Amino acid sequence: MTNASIKTPHFSLGPFGLLSLLVVALLGLLLQAPAAWADFFVAQATKGAVRLAQAEGSLWKGRAQVLIVPAAFKLGGDPSPSTESFQLVRSVSWRLTPGFNAVALNLSSNALEGPVTQAPLLFRFGSVVIPDGKLRLESFPMEQAGGALAFLKPQAALEVRWSGLSMPQDSAQKQGISLDIHQFVTSLSPIKPLGSYRVNLSNFGASTAQAARLSWSVESMQGSVISMSGSGTVSDMVRGQLQFKCHRQCEFVNGLLSAIGRKSGDVYEAKLGI
Repeated sequence: MTNASIKTPHFSLGPFGLLSLLVVALLGLLLQAPAAWADFFVAQATKGAVRLAQAEGSLWKGRAQVLIVPAAFKLGGDPSPSTESFQLVRSVSWRLTPGFNAVALNLSSNALEGPVTQAPLLFRFGSVVIPDGKLRLESFPMEQAGGALAFLKPQAALEVRWSGLSMPQDSAQKQGISLDIHQFVTSLSPIKPLGSYRVNLSNFGASTAQAARLSWSVESMQGSVISMSGSGTVSDMVRGQLQFKCHRQCEFVNGLLSAIGRKSGDVYEAKLGI
C-alpha cells in the first residue's frame, strides 16, 4: 500500500499583487463611504462654518440638514463639535459623480431655485464652477452671529441670489451676489416689520496681497419704515459706513436708531470695523 502525501498549495502574490489588493480594498472602502464623510469634507472646506447634521445615505448620494456654526466666522475661531449652531436648511440632497476631468455635484432642496437645481457644481483641479441660483430661507435668526446682532435680536426672511460664480474668478465673467432681507424685525422696536433691505456683493474672489476682498452696498426697499444706505468692504472683517433715516412713526424707533448710530441732523450714522 502506497502512502500518498497531500501538498498544500502555496500562493505568492508578489509586490504587484499586493498593490492590486490594496487598491481594490481602498476602492471598496471609498465606494461604501458613509454620508458622514460629506460632513467631514464640508467642515474642512468651510473651516467649520458649515456642517451637515443627521446625514443619511452615502458620500455619493445622501441627504442631511445644513447647519451654520457662528463661532467659526470669528477670526482665529476653531469651533469644537459642541459649539452652538443653528439650522440653515432643513434638508438638502446631493449626488456626487466622479468624471474624467471633473467631479460633478448635484444638489436638490426646497430652499433652492434656479439653474443650480438642474446643473451640477463642477470641481476641477484647483477650480470650482457654481451654477446661478437662489436660496430662500423663511426665517433666519441673525442674533446667532453674536456681537451687535445678539443685542438687537433681529429676525428676517432671507433670499440669496448669485450669478457667474467661479473660483478662482474668471476675469471675463461678471460675478455677483445679492441678499434680500425681508420683513426685518427686532426686539428693540414695537413696529414689526421695520422694512426690507438689499445687500449687494461684488468683486467676489478678487484678492489683494493681504487677503481675499469684496465690496458691499446696502439699500432699503420701498415701504420700509427705516431707510438704510451704506457701502464698504470685507476682507478679514466687515468695514464700511451706514446711514439710517426714519420716515414714519419715528417716536417708536428713535431709541433703536440711537443704539446703532450717531445722530447727524435727521440722519443716524454708523461705522463698521473702523
